[in-house]
Amino acid sequence: MHAVTVLEKSQTLILLLLLFVGANYTYLHKKRFPALYAITRKSLGTILYPFTLLLLAIFLLPENLDVFLYATGMMVVVDGFTGVIGSLYGKKVAKYEKTFLGSSVFFVLGSILGVLVGLPIFESIVFAFIIAVHEFFVRWGIDNFTIPIIATIFFLMFG
Repeated sequence: MHAVTVLEKSQTLILLLLLFVGANYTYLHKKRFPALYAITRKSLGTILYPFTLLLLAIFLLPENLDVFLYATGMMVVVDGFTGVIGSLYGKKVAKYEKTFLGSSVFFVLGSILGVLVGLPIFESIVFAFIIAVHEFFVRWGIDNFTIPIIATIFFLMFG
């Protein structure tokens, strides 16, 4: 018998979630890493981000790695680049505080990501378009939950 006890997958993920949320809370209130919190609008995204990663990992790994990569890629890579490009070069639409340039970047990168994880080109384009439109209209950082969930549903049902 080994002296070291290995945590189950879900226990490990929950521990990481708690550490991430605790670090975010600390950094936010002590004003450390201000670039991470440059969004001026009200947002729940910082909390939803690790929570969503946890849910996806618990329900999709290891059996559905391709779905996990697509869903997390849409949130981490595609939405991440969208935010950076849109905020640097785009003109914000006042009501939504999003940019058409950012949404266009989301569509292009989301389409590419779909093909890279094995989706047919047509599905990749349709999924990316629908999720990009959704991302434009959703507010308060809730897209950190809804984007990967919608991506997961699309991939599992139609991919």
